[in-house]
Amino acid sequence: TYFVKHYLQERPIIANKLVSFVSLFGLSDIEDIRRRIIPSAISAKKLRDGKTTGWLRRVLGLARKLPKVSDFEAAFQAIKDYETKNLLIIFDDVERKSERLLLKDFLGLVNFFAEHAECKIIIILNEDQLSPDDKKELGVFREKLIDREVLFAPSYADNAKLFFHDQKLFDRALDVFTRVECRNLRVINKCHLAVKEFEKELSALDAERRQAILEQVIVL
Repeated sequence: TYFVKHYLQERPIIANKLVSFVSLFGLSDIEDIRRRIIPSAISAKKLRDGKTTGWLRRVLGLARKLPKVSDFEAAFQAIKDYETKNLLIIFDDVERKSERLLLKDFLGLVNFFAEHAECKIIIILNEDQLSPDDKKELGVFREKLIDREVLFAPSYADNAKLFFHDQKLFDRALDVFTRVECRNLRVINKCHLAVKEFEKELSALDAERRQAILEQVIVL
């Protein structure tokens, strides 16, 4: 997720393209997913600039008007009428969806938006954390539905370099995250933010003592 967001923010060529981030965490039916797509849309440029409110106000009315999920033709017409045909939809946390949401139903919705609404779709998931049934369903639809796959597996050093630029703190962070086998950028970023907060409070200490404490913050 971190990688995709930063990739979009750093590509001027897609600055005006509408992007919708939809997390499946805890979602239990297709209707929940579908109704989050339009309200979540924002241009890549506004995403980079941190602006969201204006677009949300304009599209919330559309979200309420969208038809029931079973009426795909009407849904397509609503999407087309509001000029969102070239929407880029990014589905995240697929492995964290509710068990009640069948993966094949989700993939059917993905296919609808890709084929009939001319949307581009990015699916972010940790395949190792999918249930056995979901892995089976993914295997069935993978070749027909997914055009390209990208394995995101940076090394521990690559992840640490994104946040820790001081060599000693980098070495400590690399050691800690390697030992606990942590590649989650959210967790690493939280650790980095904690270090920055402590760094402000320890400015009166000498460099050696400050460095020792900051290294311990990483460990904790």
